[in-house]
Amino acid sequence: MTILPPSEFSQSYGALQLGPDNKIYMARSSIEFVDAITQPDRKGLNCEYQEQAINFPKHILSISGLPSYCVYSFFLPNTQILDSDTTLCAGESIDLIIDISKDCAPLNINWNDGSTGLSKTIDQPGTYWVDIESICGNVTDTIQVDFVPCLPIVYYGLEACESYMSNGTNMDYSEFTPDYPMPLACAAVSATNVYRSPPQENKHSCTPGVNESVAMCISSYPLCSYEVGHPSLLIIEVQINPQSDSVAMLTGLSFFEKAPAQYSWIDGPTGENNYPTKYGIRILKNGSEIYRNEEISTSTSWSLQTFSFLNDSNFQVKDSSFFRIQLFPYCPIGNGAQVSVWDIDEIRFYGGCVPLTNVSSDITGMVITKTGHGIPNVEMQLSDNSSFINKITDITSASGSYSFPYLENRKGYYLQGYKNDDVLNGVSAIDLIHLQKHLLGITPFTTLHQYIAADVNHSGIVNVLDLVLIQKLLLGSITSFPGNTGWRFGYLPQDISGQDMSVFKEVYNIEYLDQGPHLVDFVGIKIGDLNGDAKLRRMPGRGK
Repeated sequence: MTILPPSEFSQSYGALQLGPDNKIYMARSSIEFVDAITQPDRKGLNCEYQEQAINFPKHILSISGLPSYCVYSFFLPNTQILDSDTTLCAGESIDLIIDISKDCAPLNINWNDGSTGLSKTIDQPGTYWVDIESICGNVTDTIQVDFVPCLPIVYYGLEACESYMSNGTNMDYSEFTPDYPMPLACAAVSATNVYRSPPQENKHSCTPGVNESVAMCISSYPLCSYEVGHPSLLIIEVQINPQSDSVAMLTGLSFFEKAPAQYSWIDGPTGENNYPTKYGIRILKNGSEIYRNEEISTSTSWSLQTFSFLNDSNFQVKDSSFFRIQLFPYCPIGNGAQVSVWDIDEIRFYGGCVPLTNVSSDITGMVITKTGHGIPNVEMQLSDNSSFINKITDITSASGSYSFPYLENRKGYYLQGYKNDDVLNGVSAIDLIHLQKHLLGITPFTTLHQYIAADVNHSGIVNVLDLVLIQKLLLGSITSFPGNTGWRFGYLPQDISGQDMSVFKEVYNIEYLDQGPHLVDFVGIKIGDLNGDAKLRRMPGRGK
């Protein structure tokens, strides 16, 4: 158990002190209770923080007068300050706001442009980062902000609505044809009529719309359960055919809806409406569901409904795609009226061409030892060719993680690790003994990991020359292993239980990078360290 001061530091219960004997003392002379963390090795709320966990009898005194005290804050800063990467419509902006615990007040704030405020307004694409120094520690966070044109690509005004029993137009949806206000430069867009199927059983009416326009009126489902695929659905279908090497996106949908207390039909009656209290929306792409929201409250007056798909990659279109949008009004108020209808008007679909720089992927992973410990300061190298002539690099963090974000899709990549500093780390006379026992057949190596570590001259075999080189390194006559580096890294998963060093795979190849995150881990082997006691330490000024 870890004993904490009470969560309200301003009260007179006192804070804790860490004494010279490493014992915890109260800083004030009289206490009533202390808080506690019962699981200090668990992160976040899993540490099981308890207020007033330990109550003391009255008149209990504590040791006081220590030269300093250590304030422990239970609410440590989040590692993610700026939220997730996001995409916005062109012309919009976003406010990046620093939000950390009240108990971890920031001391210094530094944005990538040198500003120091608690917030920043972003209206241009790019990568933005902030460094925060607080009383609880230091945090760095990064966010990528992209912008996509959100153009009205399909529009249904519904002005041509016609609904008469005399000529059957109440069962004919052919008048609800689309307009295409803003064509896309990167894709061809086509859409069907707005319809219900079968129309003979799912009729429609016409009603006064938004701003004295004409709107459609349809019946609602009488039960309060959302029914997938029910015939009373209102359906809209949109086809998007992008050009080769182009990416389009369905960025959003909007429409006006109304569940009026009194229905009013053009050239027809008016009366009390058993209006639906909910509607649902479901979207399929090439027959597979990609979006659903079942319980959206209706409004008794015209209400603009907007749906943004900007940060959902399912709405990006690299190949010809068919979107099917289903709207479903249901769950009437239950006032006993015979008519139960829902009105809809001004349906718009929005889309845009996605800059190829925005259609990206990440390659991330961990570099670890055979026992699973992260290895810091590894230079991870990424290139589009196996010779690594043109490469970008990232240095692994203290936990051994690396990341190559915002990579171009549809390309091939090669990835490898490199580390050649501190060659003497982990190499000692004990390793000489292990190598001698192997060469003499007393204790032969059993794993590929041992062979790789012992092959210090990278010859592909382990022999007495490797023994001599380790001796020279320990004596100081050489400072590196000829033909080798201080570490070697193989990507995972791979079998390292054998003895054939030629099968050790060190360069990872991605032949064709698809969109999305790609996880590639590596295992590191310290050359010359046969007993595995190399220290995993950070070097000043390196990495993240």
